[in-house]
Amino acid sequence: MDKNIKVSVVIPAYNAAAHIKKCLESIIKQTIFEYLEVIIVNDGSTDNTEKILADYSGHYFNIMFLTIPNGGVSNARNVGIQYAKGSYIAFLDADDWVDPLCYENMFKNAVETQADIVAAGFIVNKETAQPLVRKITEINHTEDNVNALKSFLLGILDVHVCDKLFRTAIVKGASFEQNVTIGEDRLFLMDCLIQSKRVSFMHEVFYHYYQNEQSAMHKNISTATVQCIDYVANQVKHRCSKVLPDLVPYAEAMYISDICRLYCDLCGECREKIQKNLKLGLDYKKEIKHYPLRNAIKYMSRKHLIALIIAKINPRIVYVLRKNTYLRFMK
Repeated sequence: MDKNIKVSVVIPAYNAAAHIKKCLESIIKQTIFEYLEVIIVNDGSTDNTEKILADYSGHYFNIMFLTIPNGGVSNARNVGIQYAKGSYIAFLDADDWVDPLCYENMFKNAVETQADIVAAGFIVNKETAQPLVRKITEINHTEDNVNALKSFLLGILDVHVCDKLFRTAIVKGASFEQNVTIGEDRLFLMDCLIQSKRVSFMHEVFYHYYQNEQSAMHKNISTATVQCIDYVANQVKHRCSKVLPDLVPYAEAMYISDICRLYCDLCGECREKIQKNLKLGLDYKKEIKHYPLRNAIKYMSRKHLIALIIAKINPRIVYVLRKNTYLRFMK
């Protein structure tokens, strides 16, 4: 650990030439840039990414990059974590950017609250729509890990890792699962929450999430996607039952929310996609139908409750709302 490095920023980059300059310029503009360590993992890019990274690392002493064979974002982040020397670690995606006060304010909050994890809000940026602001709280406060896990399961604490700051000691005890291509943030965050003692919630919004409609999250659903989301949903229940059985009803509610989203996406896609995943789809339909609304009211956030009620009536409506971003990022 290097006491002069306040935050290590880990950036996985794959064919990121179109966006990486904007990302890095936002890092350079950080008010505590000289106390940052920027670790960019070039994940086997085949475009001009490596040349751009070499140029930046040549101009700035605290920007380093390494090139590895393509292994996916989880592997790239794990590699970056191994090199981190800062007190805290932040994750930044190569097509996103952060406001200038991001890491100064989050680090200051971490020190003042002695938090293992600091969570702030984010802004969704789309090329064809107005930015959408997602705050996680109106008043700064801290929670112990049990209540923070409850907030996580309720959907109050977002499942993303890029809008958060993690104590390095916590992160070193966790890793991103390389076989998980969708939902890897959720399992990693859950593991970190389990290991943490205190989590700080900030009302500020610093992180700009660029919503690329061609990314993995926004492509038409595939059988591999279904299997991945199903695995993550079940893992959340399993891990919760092992360490915090009192929160299992909340984990089950999150599971229902996840399979509800999956079922609605399947219903919104073409008949061929439904047929390929027919058994799971029918199982999900049955579970959604029989999940009591009284449990949903008690253990779900408002947006998940609304989605479940609509899904019970017409799952295609949920699919349309999610495609238009409304239901995904409402409070």
